[in-house]
Amino acid sequence: MGGLLGLEFVKREDINDANTFFTGYARIYTSTNCPDNLPGIIISFNINGVVVQFFFSGWPRRLYARMYWDAWNSWIKIADL
Repeated sequence: MGGLLGLEFVKREDINDANTFFTGYARIYTSTNCPDNLPGIIISFNINGVVVQFFFSGWPRRLYARMYWDAWNSWIKIADL
């Protein structure tokens, strides 16, 4: 799946901190640095140290986004699903 974005997009093992820099998707249980301290699934794109993340929580069903460019921005709720 890396062809479209020019990135190697892979599944990661479970991660403990949403501030982890990676490209791919992973499950997070501990809620560290997650929006509203929720566990969920993170989809992350790391391009030369600039990171865009999307976070899906299972309950309540919500979608969030944030970005890292010199510092992490706050999570923004995009939608209730």
